[in-house]
Amino acid sequence: MKPVPDQTGRGVGLASAWDRALEAGEPPQFQSPWEARAFAMVVKLSEAGHFTWSEWVGFLSRSIAESGAKEATDGRRRSYGEQWIAAAESLLIAKGITSAEQLQARRLACWPINPGHAHSTPNPAGVNHVNRS
Repeated sequence: MKPVPDQTGRGVGLASAWDRALEAGEPPQFQSPWEARAFAMVVKLSEAGHFTWSEWVGFLSRSIAESGAKEATDGRRRSYGEQWIAAAESLLIAKGITSAEQLQARRLACWPINPGHAHSTPNPAGVNHVNRS
């Protein structure tokens, strides 16, 4: 998606279903619960002053562009939720709120040890369940 001016006064936004819902004053529709949690965390962190909405939009724009480049390489389309998570992680690391190592440790703590376990939700973090080293 290309950046387009939004009507919320936050500057440049992204014309996603999530953004269009917000601009219309409606709740966004999520494909799974983790997407809703990721969305809420970003909104709350911004409201708490950890970063500006303009900073967020910049990181999300880069995440979407990087996702397109990755898709061209590996053929796997990333959901908007996955792009949102990648942007949030990059922004939180850049702001010193967390580190890549802390995020990786949290990911590993959240996923089952059994590498044969069938996941009912996508793996937006890209955790390799077979090799946990």
